[in-house]
Amino acid sequence: MTKLFMLYAFMIILLAIWTCLALWVHMPLGKLTYIIIGFILLLSIIAILPDGYIEKFANQFIVDKLSYYSIRIFGLVVGIVLAWFFSMKPSNDRVWQNEFRHQFTYTQNNNIITINNVRDFDWHGDTYTERWDTRTYNLNHLSSLDMISTTWGNDNIAHIMVSFGFDDGAGNTDRLVFSVETREEVGEEFSTIGGFFRMYDLSIIAGDERDLIYTRTNIRNEQVSVYPILYDKEKIKNLFLTYLDYGHRLNDTPKFYHSLFSNCTTVIYKMASQIDDVPMDYRIIVSGRLADYLYDKGVIDNKHELTVWKKSAFTNPKVAHLGNQGNISSQEYSALIRKELPH
Repeated sequence: MTKLFMLYAFMIILLAIWTCLALWVHMPLGKLTYIIIGFILLLSIIAILPDGYIEKFANQFIVDKLSYYSIRIFGLVVGIVLAWFFSMKPSNDRVWQNEFRHQFTYTQNNNIITINNVRDFDWHGDTYTERWDTRTYNLNHLSSLDMISTTWGNDNIAHIMVSFGFDDGAGNTDRLVFSVETREEVGEEFSTIGGFFRMYDLSIIAGDERDLIYTRTNIRNEQVSVYPILYDKEKIKNLFLTYLDYGHRLNDTPKFYHSLFSNCTTVIYKMASQIDDVPMDYRIIVSGRLADYLYDKGVIDNKHELTVWKKSAFTNPKVAHLGNQGNISSQEYSALIRKELPH
């Protein structure tokens, strides 16, 4: 085979795989979609068969017709699928699952921030009491930033959240978590492959730690770690306002979630890059290694060994005694998950 033919065959295979996956994820014509997928695969195979192969099974007239029409029909079908795919638009007007029912909004009056639709569900096993709050925060009290990393079966892939702490000066700290999520509709479940094909809209949930983190430590049994981030107060404030602005704008300009380019880590990277010099690194994509990257950059205090951090940051043993009934206050839960962190 010539290099040119190999390149041609590679492009046909790539287009066929992409087109079939896009159709399989969305199933636009129900079960009929499977027939279309099979037809595309058949056309792609015929289009890349080497010269002389088809002659073993058909006369020259059929060979000529197959060679002429297969690639043209393949191109037409792929073109139609591409046009359909890129005609999809993100939306805030869908039948959302309860956990993604609302996208937060906020208003600012000098240093006073009022946030609507802060999620604060009470979890009891697999059930919950739904609650969306309006909360007020004083930027002058903004004092800390933590990265929350949670994994489930693959240590290289993590869901990343950030938590902002507001210290009132009297020993009380209110915390607000931001979580970049796939905004799932009723009946949908998360699929990494689906995230490559416009299956989900993008959402940023603002919530209470006893909801967004407890859900993962005690309800879903994910592996959760909490790492304090060494940012000065001005950077923390700027990142907080960047989160507010990004999430608020999703109400007017919805976006699609993308498993690679617009996910829980890359969205954070884009926002953090606006306030700090954050060089791109493979560990931003391989999100389960993000703590290693932040440690190397000194954003996680490296006066302690990374192994010490990973052991002390691991949250699950600290809250295992709570079970899955949620009988604890937000303040108590936030204190527990930060117990025995290095200083």
